[in-house]
Amino acid sequence: MTLYDSNQVRLTQHVLIYLTFILTTFGIFGNILVIIIFYSPKFHKQSTHLYLSTLALSDVCFLIINLFEDTFRNLDTLYNSHLGFLDRSTQFICIAAQYIRNSTRLSSSWIIVSFTIERLIAVYYPLKRKIICRRKEARYLLFGIFVMTLCFNINVPFHYGLIHTDNNSTSSPTVCDVLQKYRPIYMRFAIATMISVYLIPFLIIGFGNMLIIIRLSRSKQLLNNTDKNPEPNGLESVGGTSLRYNDSILSGSNNYEHSALLNKSHLTLEESVPPHNQVLSNKHQTFQTHLKGGTQRKITLTLLLVSWSFLLLNTPYCILWLLNYIHKFENENLKTLKELTELLMLTNFCINFILYCLSGKLFRAHLKYLFRC
Repeated sequence: MTLYDSNQVRLTQHVLIYLTFILTTFGIFGNILVIIIFYSPKFHKQSTHLYLSTLALSDVCFLIINLFEDTFRNLDTLYNSHLGFLDRSTQFICIAAQYIRNSTRLSSSWIIVSFTIERLIAVYYPLKRKIICRRKEARYLLFGIFVMTLCFNINVPFHYGLIHTDNNSTSSPTVCDVLQKYRPIYMRFAIATMISVYLIPFLIIGFGNMLIIIRLSRSKQLLNNTDKNPEPNGLESVGGTSLRYNDSILSGSNNYEHSALLNKSHLTLEESVPPHNQVLSNKHQTFQTHLKGGTQRKITLTLLLVSWSFLLLNTPYCILWLLNYIHKFENENLKTLKELTELLMLTNFCINFILYCLSGKLFRAHLKYLFRC
């Protein structure tokens, strides 16, 4: 490697470290704000907000541990800054941090899977939404995800620990990593992690989102057709009755028939025209239904943004990880590209705050209220 190449590599490392630090810090504060807002009374009715607040809690735990494990460790390597707290901690803290990191990464993926399935049910079966998509059921499901992630990562306490950088010296610096004796079999667990965290959720979320988009586009097309060809309402029915009444009068032959037709048409008019209070009530119900439908569409849009960002930001990392695995993690160019895609993967844990600001008017209002002087 030439001096120029060495300087380029070092510059790339510096840029990645600082970008990671800025992104992680922003993600931590952004997710904390999301938790505060979604736990406010205004958002307590929707099960969707319970999913999103739990997702933010999972993301912030992952980002905090990632800050200590990767970012501070890299700063310590470059500048000898002694910020790598995790590498100089106790065995228990090292194992606990790795356990939480792996569990929260898995839980974040499956929380997105959960609310994608819930939104799919809400879109296809809107009448059953209030029965199925409740906060009580969401709590049970989230608890099940929590237990599942802890059980799936049960190997972490046995495979991780503090190891010395120099195997021949017990006084050498330590690092929190996979124990040397378990490294030959650890790749099997890494593959299982890639499948459970990315591959299976990718398939479920991608397929679910396509079904949601198809359903929404068909509903929109149906509404457009309804607007173009409106059905006759009460007033048009009245007009129709009046026309039939006039035709009957013109074709009448005597006064008796004329009087009978007049009385009959008068009764028909009274039955056709709904009372004023009933008209207002129907309009109010229609307005309320329209508002609820608009709210549900906004929630669906937000969830689609979150799930699509999960797919788009994690796909490059998965592809580069697979290519590195094929080349046995020995190709330096692929390793550098993988580090760049890790930045995109990390963005997935930080970007939801921005998505909520863009798609949620109520979220923006609460955010302004928090920072109101």
